[in-house]
Amino acid sequence: MNRHILYTLLLTLLPYAFFQPVVYADSIELVPSSRVILKISGEMTIDDIIRRIYPNESDLWPQIKARLIETNPNSFVQYSERLIPGMRLKLVDIKRIAEQEELEPKIKVGYVAQLKGQATTRDINGRMQQLEINTEIFEGDRLETAMDSSLYLLMDDGAEVYLKADSVLKISKYKITADYGKESSSIMDLIRGGLRKITGSIGASVSGYVNRMTVPGLPVAMTRTQSCTRWCSMGQLR
Repeated sequence: MNRHILYTLLLTLLPYAFFQPVVYADSIELVPSSRVILKISGEMTIDDIIRRIYPNESDLWPQIKARLIETNPNSFVQYSERLIPGMRLKLVDIKRIAEQEELEPKIKVGYVAQLKGQATTRDINGRMQQLEINTEIFEGDRLETAMDSSLYLLMDDGAEVYLKADSVLKISKYKITADYGKESSSIMDLIRGGLRKITGSIGASVSGYVNRMTVPGLPVAMTRTQSCTRWCSMGQLR
């Protein structure tokens, strides 16, 4: 009878073992599971249980055993690995910690000086963030204001950007050189809504530079030494 109970319990738990997803990770964590062996029979051993429930994790068997003993101190004979018949055994799950996502480096170009209502940003890595006062702004950010909201940015070259309600602005390029020379550039694409911009040191430089603002269907040049315009479409700027 005891042998029959053992195999019935193990057969119930085997699907969890064979259908665990294979995930490549640099570390794992053993956490208490919702799965439980309700009654330990006299023929059960901890090694037999581990082999049957975690057949594909042989490299983790020692750690699993130690975690099971730690999680179930009352189910083992004190100072041993021997199970006590009739007790419950709470199992453990293997939590895999995936390798840290490789992110593209970001270049800070300004910060949020004032904010009314709510606004968000999506960076070049696709990560969303709720904006607050003093939140840093980076090249490639896609900024969006909610209804009845507004956003005031102070850029690192001293430029000021006031983004109106229900607007979307992408900071496509913002490069600042030491002397604000021709290598400096400021390109912002207004995808929706409206804004006001006061030119900073990039626009005030006497050297050649690119300082450009574009809106859908209405490119606007903001340069002193050259004219650079671009037609924008929603599909190009997502």
